[in-house]
Amino acid sequence: MKPFAAILFAGICLIFAAPSSYAEVAVGNCRPHLVSYSTISEAVAAVPANSTVLVCPGIYPEQVIITRPLTLKGLNQ
Repeated sequence: MKPFAAILFAGICLIFAAPSSYAEVAVGNCRPHLVSYSTISEAVAAVPANSTVLVCPGIYPEQVIITRPLTLKGLNQ
């Protein structure tokens, strides 16, 4: 196998072997079927990259630091 082909093959293997775990969690209690947290910061700290944090209606007096890619979505209900 030529060096370029070997490198390309190894790269493709790494892409398919990479973990693709993510989560969908809630902040508050409007989604009882999901794991819930009482604060946005707790939820953001607990989920892996590319997860979705659904924020139930309410007042969350906190500053949130997000250090990895994720979706933070406010809910109407």
